[in-house]
Amino acid sequence: MTFQKFIGSSLAPQLALIGAMLLWGLSFIAMKLALSAYHPVFIIFLRMAIASLLFILFQKKWRPGLNYQSGDWKIFLLLVICEPIIYFLLESYALTLTSAAEAGMITATMPLLVAITANIFLKEKLAKRTWLGFLIAVFGVIWLSTSELGTENINAKEHFLGNLLEFLAMCTGAIYSVIVRYLSRNYTPIFITCMQAFAGSIFFFPSIFLFTKNLSFPPPLIPSLAVIFLGVFVSVAAYLFYNFGLSRLKAGLASVYINLIPVFTLIFSYFILNETLSITQFYASGLVFLGVVISQYNSKKQSS
Repeated sequence: MTFQKFIGSSLAPQLALIGAMLLWGLSFIAMKLALSAYHPVFIIFLRMAIASLLFILFQKKWRPGLNYQSGDWKIFLLLVICEPIIYFLLESYALTLTSAAEAGMITATMPLLVAITANIFLKEKLAKRTWLGFLIAVFGVIWLSTSELGTENINAKEHFLGNLLEFLAMCTGAIYSVIVRYLSRNYTPIFITCMQAFAGSIFFFPSIFLFTKNLSFPPPLIPSLAVIFLGVFVSVAAYLFYNFGLSRLKAGLASVYINLIPVFTLIFSYFILNETLSITQFYASGLVFLGVVISQYNSKKQSS
């Protein structure tokens, strides 16, 4: 099978989405490592700047994707406001307060949020069972975030706030997914990703002057490698994979793959960061997954 035939196959968007979820699962670990040396906002700028540099070097790949339609600048503006600006700010600060494992678990709500958002804006069908699954998953997130409150854990309140910020990031990401689905009718995935990187670099550029006063020189190796990983593999490769998948599948169906993120995050956070969840948090996480399964079972039944 040639590469062009593979790209046109039904398997390509599925593998692309799995690859994106693996990289995003690792992004929580990389972000925690980077936060040990760099300010959250400065990390966002660095990853956007690295991504922009790559797009400039390979501009022949994305410039053909420019088929501008009158008025689309408003849609692109909404896109970059949602992600990278609001989404990355929420998630970066969330990871300064909560663990990568807990934040990763909250991403399991993303498919339900995307399905609801797609129903509102794209008129994609949504059944009552999906709403039931959404309510169960949200209850699971609340349980996960409040399970340590009232215990001896001195970081319980910080974890609650961090998990709340991560959930709000997921809400923003759901809107982003629907916008990408709309824009992919006229623009290639690589062009959409490129516009995100350029806009993010411009918006977060002032962080160079605001959040670099206490940086050590030479910069620490592991946090710096984590930032490079975020810029190259997460901000470019993962978004290219995800946007490609979204361009070929319905927003609600593509978002189902996001269920893989917490699995990857739990595995890597255990081996790299030595993070674990308590028994109560595992029960709460199970409730989140139950809500997702209930909603997706209905989707599969309808599509068969």
